[in-house]
Amino acid sequence: MKKALKVREVRRTVHLPLRGAPSANVQLLQPSLEHLSDRINALVQARVLVPPVAPVTTLPRIRKSVSLAARAQAVASTAMVMATVIQAESAAQIAQAAAPRADAIEAAKTDSLSGYNGFGVDDVVELHDNGVTSSFIVDMKRAGYSGLSAGQLIDLRNHGVSAAFARSVTADGQRKVDVNTLIRLCDHGISAGYANALSRSGLTGLSTDDLIALRDHGVSAEYVTALARAGYKALATADIMRLYDNGVNAAYIQRVRHDLNSTHLTIDQLIRLRDSGI
Repeated sequence: MKKALKVREVRRTVHLPLRGAPSANVQLLQPSLEHLSDRINALVQARVLVPPVAPVTTLPRIRKSVSLAARAQAVASTAMVMATVIQAESAAQIAQAAAPRADAIEAAKTDSLSGYNGFGVDDVVELHDNGVTSSFIVDMKRAGYSGLSAGQLIDLRNHGVSAAFARSVTADGQRKVDVNTLIRLCDHGISAGYANALSRSGLTGLSTDDLIALRDHGVSAEYVTALARAGYKALATADIMRLYDNGVNAAYIQRVRHDLNSTHLTIDQLIRLRDSGI
């Protein structure tokens, strides 16, 4: 009859079948102990395994004369030490694999300080605390915004102004704007594309305030273009917003012209007609 001796440990279960005489099984275990000794000594020398791991020399020697219970205790001790060795070796492999990444991260940290050149320690700390990274500073310089103070950089970062947005504002030959204007444009969601589209629709020379007002009222370039096609070109920004706010669009203009047999209606007349439900 075959007997099975199971030794349970927190993470592993050692299953050692006992075949034949107990003495034969004891002899099979001795080479494993000798191999385990070499593995433990290597890990200790590498400072991966440290006390309180018991030296192999203190592991119980399994002899023919001891009882089955004593042999079971010896096997249990061997299994526990083996599990510890396996865990230590796994940790060593993980640490070895992570070492190049750790070196790369440390190098990146060193390189990342280059963008802070020219700032004092207090400024660097304040910039870092407000999420202004070295790469952000470098990117803003490449976008044409160099020599900014710590306060300006923090304001840009807090308002969500990116280097890509800064580049877009000056794209297509647009003039560079100052930091405060850049922040205002970003806060109101005005991109270079929006400004250029309005310019193509016939609204040229718009100020920052004009752009912000049109954007806040929801006036699109398509709306302005449609008004121009209906005969209302080069309107003042205020008139465009009045028409838009009162629901007067190009389709409405064409309809009332046809119904009233009128070739032209003033801005005020269009708004009065629309407000009256005509």
